[in-house]
Amino acid sequence: MKTRNLMLTVIFLAAPAFAGAQDTAASPATIGFPGSVNVTFGTVAPTEPGNLVSLTMLEQGVTVWRHRKSFVSGVALASAGRDSQDYVWNNRHALTLGVRFSQVMSNSVLQINAGQSIVADSATAPVIKPVLYASYWAGWHHPLSGGRFSPSALPGSVSATTGISSALEPDNWVSTLSVDQGVSVYQHGHTTLIPYSRFAISADTRGFAWDNRTSLDGGLKVRQAVAGGVIDLGVAARRQQDRISGSARTAPVAFVELWYGWNPRAIVR
Repeated sequence: MKTRNLMLTVIFLAAPAFAGAQDTAASPATIGFPGSVNVTFGTVAPTEPGNLVSLTMLEQGVTVWRHRKSFVSGVALASAGRDSQDYVWNNRHALTLGVRFSQVMSNSVLQINAGQSIVADSATAPVIKPVLYASYWAGWHHPLSGGRFSPSALPGSVSATTGISSALEPDNWVSTLSVDQGVSVYQHGHTTLIPYSRFAISADTRGFAWDNRTSLDGGLKVRQAVAGGVIDLGVAARRQQDRISGSARTAPVAFVELWYGWNPRAIVR
């Protein structure tokens, strides 16, 4: 999985910060500050054997307008990606300033993002270009009834994105889709054991190998809920195909994913 795919995943994970805003009473005298931090680390790409990939991203927004469950926010997004094999698509640093429209629904959020981004990778000097992309995220956690050893819930999510999301590829339209489904088989306190499966696919208009991959997971993760966030530690067998070269490989992967979000409010006097 390349850095951009990880970045898009982070965008979907940040969606609950907006969803949480609907639980706070609206008032002209308040402004929301939705934000999040996300860290991902692991051997996530079988088509890049032995490559350790990491991504750290910090996002901070300022909600300037709200009507019911519709929001307009100014947003700043900083990210830093690295890997152990120095592939340029995994070693990018970006800062984006822009505007985001969010439409929150019962268990999902639709976002439209537009802004100016400055990006550099390990082989390219910083480039400043506009970005424009839409994203959608929905999650579910259906409880189940049954005997003592029955699954307690079916946590899952679907996410999609489409648009121009990198200043280094200003004429490249990238689209992604990811579907994740788990089964909570054991829970103790805030810790949950979840066997899961995941399907992910990406495509672009330029034919870059890192933008045209398909992967399928079957694995196990331990989820630790913390105040305002969640930590996942997982292992899986992942089948990944590079559709440009036709190469495919199945390999074990291990990963750590941390997400923490906030949405404090300031009183305007």
